Amino acid sequence: MNKLFAVFILPVAVGVASQVMADGSDVDNRGTNPPDFGATLPGYEMNRRLTSRDRAAMDVTSSVRQVIASDTTLSSSARKVMVSAQGGAVMLSGPVQNVEEKSRVVALVQKMPNVEAIDDRMFIRNPGTTD
Repeated sequence: MNKLFAVFILPVAVGVASQVMADGSDVDNRGTNPPDFGATLPGYEMNRRLTSRDRAAMDVTSSVRQVIASDTTLSSSARKVMVSAQGGAVMLSGPVQNVEEKSRVVALVQKMPNVEAIDDRMFIRNPGTTD
């Protein structure tokens, strides 16, 4: 089998790799593509601006998560509430133990700087379950 590979398959593979196109150009066209092709795509600058603009939203998200996670009066599920921010709006979602805990999380977030609105999508976990 090894002799078959060396005699028949290997030369064919080498021959294919060294082929040229019908117009005489080389198959390998890596040198013809611009090195930073992504920068020339439509919308690239727009995406770049969105990323820098959303840095503030990422900072708000991070600081809200830290405040919620550091409150030891909350259950472990409430400390893991999902947080996302866009502009000054913060969305909270996930399970909490009870209404009081839900209110506590909302109150913590309302005190935060740069939070203008809260979209509360948290829900009460099944009664009788504990963390």
